[in-house]
Amino acid sequence: MANYKRLFVIGMDGMNYPLLKRFMKENKLPTFSRLLARGSLNRLLPTIPAWTPTNWASAVTGASSGTTQLGGWVMRHKDDEWTKPNTMSWDHQILEGAETLWEVADESSRRTLITHYPSASWNVPLKHGIVVAPGIHDAPFSYAGGMSYYLIARKGVESRVETPGEDAKARSTDVEEVGAPPGSSVVGLMPAATIGWKNVEKDELGCELPVVMARGNGAGRLFLLVKRAPTGGLHNIRICHQADADTVLTAVPDCGWSTFAHFEIQGKKGACRFCR
Repeated sequence: MANYKRLFVIGMDGMNYPLLKRFMKENKLPTFSRLLARGSLNRLLPTIPAWTPTNWASAVTGASSGTTQLGGWVMRHKDDEWTKPNTMSWDHQILEGAETLWEVADESSRRTLITHYPSASWNVPLKHGIVVAPGIHDAPFSYAGGMSYYLIARKGVESRVETPGEDAKARSTDVEEVGAPPGSSVVGLMPAATIGWKNVEKDELGCELPVVMARGNGAGRLFLLVKRAPTGGLHNIRICHQADADTVLTAVPDCGWSTFAHFEIQGKKGACRFCR
């Protein structure tokens, strides 16, 4: 390590090692090939229990789960009150029995950057480092969970809101999936002028978009306005802050990501993008 000015440690959760080597040999992964020409590739044996955050904690400390004291996605001390919230796996306080690579580097006054690391990465009190996007989901500062909306313009279809991750628990690979894509919220489109929208044209359809809050405060809402194309499809999708065509936050392209929509729900400011 002393011979290098910079060291990058890149982790891939669940990557198939033999297939990676095969595809590199077939010149199908040129970026990986360039990286490995200047570095090394190693497999990690899982610790017990083989949970994602448990193993990421072991990878960055070199210690087993018995030493790190992390046994899953959350941690609770034996003497904690039952009403005390669990400590989540991305909280740096979960590791009490081992030091992380970035803590050791920080003690040596080396600059570090931690990005998208799923264990013990938030809120690390580094003097010489930066933490970007801790965890792999449900970051401590997240406004709401990611949502998938399935637009229905047919009559008689019941709308429903799926909490992110809820539908995945109920479905099975041996059961035929019908209707909306698993995990999506079904939102029914109606002629906007008939359901209270303002400043809309006759052929425009509208609906509410539920926004499930991340901290258990129910759901907020944004609004979607769309036109039906002559071919029968939907186009000109706009996201509004109110049921008013004059409150457009962003437009959703036919393919790809929108610009960021900035809004306020329940007194909290948020921002998100939409993709079709």
